[in-house]
Amino acid sequence: MTWSDDAACKAAPPRLFFPETQESPQRAAVREAKAKAVCRTCPVMVQCLEAGLGESIGIWGGMTLEERNVVRRLRGLPRLTDKLTRTERRRNARVRARLRGDVALELVSDPSP
Repeated sequence: MTWSDDAACKAAPPRLFFPETQESPQRAAVREAKAKAVCRTCPVMVQCLEAGLGESIGIWGGMTLEERNVVRRLRGLPRLTDKLTRTERRRNARVRARLRGDVALELVSDPSP
């Protein structure tokens, strides 16, 4: 059992936390506010934030990438960017598939980390 087993976001659609396509700034703000509302009810928000400090997309522990970059800076870590490499895009697709329970996509995805 891991911290994510107790996460409040398990019942929410992954696209709430991980946008799948380009979205307008207004739409992003609404989506992020809804995601953060879920995070505020989560018993493992701190663990999620710790896990998300190395992630370049999505809402983790109730924080956006820019907010997580502030935490990273305070800890002396380099800033992350939302410009993803090909490997990161594949990994993020696998994460979204796992959250959706899409086993078929997980199996055909590149096995590299």
